[in-house]
Amino acid sequence: MRGHAPAGKSMNAPLFVFTQQLNAELYAAAFAMWEGHLSLLHSRSVRMVLCWAVALVLIASIPAVARMSGDWFLLAALAMGAMGASFYFWRMHPAAMLQKGRMLFLGAPLLHEKFTHTFYEDRVESESEKEWMCQYYTDFTQCLEGRDLFVLCGGSERGLLILDKAQLHDGEEADVRAFLKRVFPTRYWRLGASGDIE
Repeated sequence: MRGHAPAGKSMNAPLFVFTQQLNAELYAAAFAMWEGHLSLLHSRSVRMVLCWAVALVLIASIPAVARMSGDWFLLAALAMGAMGASFYFWRMHPAAMLQKGRMLFLGAPLLHEKFTHTFYEDRVESESEKEWMCQYYTDFTQCLEGRDLFVLCGGSERGLLILDKAQLHDGEEADVRAFLKRVFPTRYWRLGASGDIE
């Protein structure tokens, strides 16, 4: 059962009810989104720029060090290491985070359950055959929207509450987006194709 529930003025009236089931790939994508936006320093672009900045400073220092001591090989090696770190964050880190997310999902059987998420004005209640959770929107640190997912991050009961857009009915995506933007006014981020905030 998915879709809109009758809306009323009471905060106890459900606004949306969605039944969803995750798989390892969906959870991994949500985990990678969350990890990349924990803070500014977790951003892949920021890390790459910092690594390149360190490399350029080290390279620019080589002539002066060579004139003073002649021992510039360490600076060159550190610059190469900084460029290597930049390449890691650009190409390999995203895959590593996806793999970590898959392993977390596979190691947590409760995440495999089919959940019914009931959204109210002030909270979301999630229920499966094995557990029930209630989390208030103020418990979450942020809400991320990617191409395929809405991800509520940092909840008190579950670190990630994930809505797969493919499991929504036609027209629901826009309604959910508008609602989440309203309840996360300064903590809602829509991500572009690169994974950076639009």
